[in-house]
Amino acid sequence: MKAVYFLQMIVVAGLFCSCKQSVEKAESFPFCHSLTFDKLPEVWDEAVPLGNGLTGALIWQKEGRLRIAIDRADLWDLRPVEQFASPDYTYKFVCDQVIEKKDITPVYKLIDERTRYDSAPTKIPAGAIELNTASLGKVTNVKLDLASAVCTIEWERGTKARIFVPANEKGGRFQFENLSDTLPVRLVTPLYEENGEVLDYQPGVNKLTSLGYKLGKVEEITPTSLLYRQQGWGDISYEIAVDWEMMPGKKMEGKYCVTSTGTWYSENEGALDCISRCMNDDFENSLAGHEEWWKGYWKKSGIHIPDTLLEKQWYLEMYKFAAASRKGAPPICLQAVWTADNGQ
Repeated sequence: MKAVYFLQMIVVAGLFCSCKQSVEKAESFPFCHSLTFDKLPEVWDEAVPLGNGLTGALIWQKEGRLRIAIDRADLWDLRPVEQFASPDYTYKFVCDQVIEKKDITPVYKLIDERTRYDSAPTKIPAGAIELNTASLGKVTNVKLDLASAVCTIEWERGTKARIFVPANEKGGRFQFENLSDTLPVRLVTPLYEENGEVLDYQPGVNKLTSLGYKLGKVEEITPTSLLYRQQGWGDISYEIAVDWEMMPGKKMEGKYCVTSTGTWYSENEGALDCISRCMNDDFENSLAGHEEWWKGYWKKSGIHIPDTLLEKQWYLEMYKFAAASRKGAPPICLQAVWTADNGQ
């Protein structure tokens, strides 16, 4: 999937920098290998990736709104698949067909063609938070700081946002500085049912609607708090809660939590309880703990080599590794914690 490779594509596109040769400590190299842009990505698979092994986020711009696409590593549709029980569904069958009989057609039929009418098993997206930032003017700078795993966005009218997925929490945080008023926030559900939206891929192929889910509802708990509940296949379900408020000094701070039920990694509490019990620190205190975790991570290893492009690629891959894996979280899958945000 494209999501796995978007950081590599960013590098290949030429958006890289060189660290000064005088730098002696490898742990300081992530600072100069950070990614910077002059605008927000406008497609999901070029988005800025954040994660903590269990929760992932993609930061991009959709139809003029700032979008935080939310993912959780244990959200899968694992309904039984008839072909998986077939005696032919083996590695030996593949080898016999391809190597001995030199005929790959039965393999395509058993594996690839099946997915045209049956998407399971499949990773499913959680949802997204969208903020209407039209009043802030044009984006002038976007930065993913590898050292701290924080995405910073600046607008021409002086507003600055910082977004991160805390290393030790089950959700995410966002803060806007220099605002005259609260930004409109909405919680967007995946396209589990048709809503007339035009999608950015070939129609009719592996659509989320094929899973047959009834779309969950978004509830307004308070004027600045939303909750979304979604039932998946079988006993799998999940919740997303988002809460935000204006703070002194023209600041707006928000946080969200995504929880699941029915998986090996599920909690015993819902998303609202998760926010109130596990995310009760303010933004700055949460950020301090998050930065401390990443500081300790980067101290474990580092490289400095003459080829600055390869050096940068190493730091990007190590960033992705830490963002996509953690003790107590599922193993990294193909898309890791950045599931496609395109209705598939």
